[in-house]
Amino acid sequence: MDHFERDLKEYIHYYNNTQIKGKLKGMSPVEYSTHANYVWRCISRQFKWSLSTKRSR
Repeated sequence: MDHFERDLKEYIHYYNNTQIKGKLKGMSPVEYSTHANYVWRCISRQFKWSLSTKRSR
């Protein structure tokens, strides 16, 4: 059982961190998630900024 668990953990790490996905724009799932979170933060900051400038007019 220990051998199976070790192999499974190695595969999950490989799948999430190393394997490149075509559907994820050539990034691993972890890279894509990090990228998506960064983009979301940038967009939400821009949206908040545009709302605050509209209110102050």
